[in-house]
Amino acid sequence: MAKPVNSRKTLTNLKETVGDRAIEAQRLLSDVKHLKGHLSISFADWKATRGIEFVERGSDQWEAMLSALSDDYAELANAKRLYRNAQRRLETAVRWYEDAAWLS
Repeated sequence: MAKPVNSRKTLTNLKETVGDRAIEAQRLLSDVKHLKGHLSISFADWKATRGIEFVERGSDQWEAMLSALSDDYAELANAKRLYRNAQRRLETAVRWYEDAAWLS
């Protein structure tokens, strides 16, 4: 539970924090979407250079493709992690704001 809040200034600060965290989360979500698109194109290029139309998940070809594109895949995984963390920070800031507003 949040600490008691008595000043309007603190509520304003918390509201600004919520806004900042929302903007951060949205930016990171955009990064995730961009990297998903980039990875999809990389997968398509990898398959096209080898004359492959479809790669079954879990197959040897799948493993080879992931191995070849491991840096791109790791970058997407990291972006997703950063986005999830930003979402948690946003949820926490909203909770703090709601608690403070209720207590004031």
